Amino acid sequence: MSFQTSALPVQSGLVTITLYQKPTATTSGNITIFQGQSTILNANGGADYLWSNGETNSAISVTPSETKEYCVTVTNTSNCTDVICATVTVESPCDTAGTFFFPTAFSPNGDGENDYLRIYYGNMSCIKSLHLRC
Repeated sequence: MSFQTSALPVQSGLVTITLYQKPTATTSGNITIFQGQSTILNANGGADYLWSNGETNSAISVTPSETKEYCVTVTNTSNCTDVICATVTVESPCDTAGTFFFPTAFSPNGDGENDYLRIYYGNMSCIKSLHLRC
């Protein structure tokens, strides 16, 4: 490489450029848990780790109260970085102690009382399937 300015004569020298490999960060992936549960998130691909919650281990235990994204910055020995994120989805647990009520009759006469045959349960989203037999 050479350069010249109006005040200096032509100068030349050798410049060495070193290229370092960027790390490839990976995680254990997205996961779904129920409220109150914990899960372990794992990161790989580097020498040092910094999670968005401040943790610095490659594996962290989290207990979010709501769905949350956790990102980790992975740094290799050349001080190069990569970032990857994983989402922990938090679902409400089924209320297994809830009251299940199924009317024994219905009267579809438009009076507002038992016009529809319905099943009543505290958390209807917990019912995955229902089989009725006569």
